[in-house]
Amino acid sequence: MAKKNTAVKTIPSHKGETHKRSGIYPLILCILMWGGFALGLFSWIPTGITVFGKPTSILGIPGGLLALAGVFLMIYTVKCPACGEKKLGRAMGTKVPKKCECPDCHATVEVEWPKK
Repeated sequence: MAKKNTAVKTIPSHKGETHKRSGIYPLILCILMWGGFALGLFSWIPTGITVFGKPTSILGIPGGLLALAGVFLMIYTVKCPACGEKKLGRAMGTKVPKKCECPDCHATVEVEWPKK
């Protein structure tokens, strides 16, 4: 078979530029991630104890699924405001920082929170 030619997309460098992004969506994903982890810890409680009418040994399954969903959504769906690539969540990690750098375009992204 013939090899397909794939076009390599070049991303312009935004090094030294500062862009702003809302922190609500990454915060929701962090809550989902850590909430699923905390729910998964309930499965280690000894048997015979129930939480919300369910045995604690069963709560580890949805807790783990929620934690994994939060991790993968954070890694693959948080967009950089400078270049538009969905890799900013990899730079954020497990909590939402005030400043982070995009791994593709190297722009500094400041997370701005709504004013009260």
